[in-house]
Amino acid sequence: MNYKTIFLLIGSCAILSLSAQNKALKLLLASVEKGQELPETAWLIQSDGDTTSYRQFKGKWLFVNYWTAGCKPCIKGFPKLNELYSKANADTLQIIGIYVGKDIKRWKKARNRYDIQFPDFYGGWSQNNPFLALSFKHIVDQSGNQKIITETPQYVLIDSDGTIVEKSFQSPNSHSFTKALTSYIKD
Repeated sequence: MNYKTIFLLIGSCAILSLSAQNKALKLLLASVEKGQELPETAWLIQSDGDTTSYRQFKGKWLFVNYWTAGCKPCIKGFPKLNELYSKANADTLQIIGIYVGKDIKRWKKARNRYDIQFPDFYGGWSQNNPFLALSFKHIVDQSGNQKIITETPQYVLIDSDGTIVEKSFQSPNSHSFTKALTSYIKD
């Protein structure tokens, strides 16, 4: 099959049609599946425009919140994530947010408006960034075309060795969230 590469933001779901010629992207996507180790080449953009490496988080469990500005469930999750961040043992667990929208200015405004207290980063839109690829999910549309989407909110759990434990962790607002998280992470 021959696919075009397309980015399209629809509400809180970005869609990417996978190009058959894009072998590098396919390899990257295979490297960020559950059970794989997140590549150390992963990077994020800080609010001051500098980049930060995934290496700074290694050695700790990492709970990643993928979000966009127009996503109401994302916004509803911020207070619980702020609470989790304030109570978490920083030597064991790091909570971070990654904005996956295309507009960096909108991200900066939204992160301030929603009083996000945990570290929050812009994921960028480079197809070779493992952090962005980690948010991708494979789907087949009604016409049988394979596509890759990123839905928000999406919660990902990575262990202290860098292994992707869960790509669809439950919402911080769910009743069993704390129990599920502590079943993985033991202080």
